Parts: sequence; C-alpha cells; structure tokens
Amino acid sequence: MSFSIPTEIKKVETNDIYIKKIEKIITIGIEKIHDNGHPQLRSLAVALGGYVSSGYIDEYLANQIICSMIRSNMYLNQK
Repeated sequence: MSFSIPTEIKKVETNDIYIKKIEKIITIGIEKIHDNGHPQLRSLAVALGGYVSSGYIDEYLANQIICSMIRSNMYLNQK
C-alpha cells in the first residue's frame, strides 16, 4: 500500500470571520499553557494545520499567528 502526499499548494479564499474564530481558538489554547507546553502546543499546531488543509486559513497566515502567540507566551518563550 502506498500513499501519495499532495505537493501543490492550493489557493485559499480566506474569510475574516473564520480567521478571527481560528485566531481566538489558538489564543485561548496558548494562554492556558503555563507548564508542560510541548504536548499542548503540538495539539494546537495540529488543529491549526487542520484548518489550513480545510481551506479556512492559508499556511502563511497560520504560521504568523502561531509564531507570534508562542513569542507572547511567557512559558513557551523562556528558551
């Protein structure tokens, strides 16, 4: 059995409502991280990747959102 991984990136028509909801979900999740951040951050990143693959948000914006939130979190930004 072989699996094919798509390599082309499709153009995403983002919607401001979706972006704001997704940003809020990720923000709430990041704000809850005070210790043991790796599993929580990984879960949020997987969720964000699902939104990207579903076409709700584009990959560049998702990366911008998660990176800025990591930098703003005291626990995640200590190393």
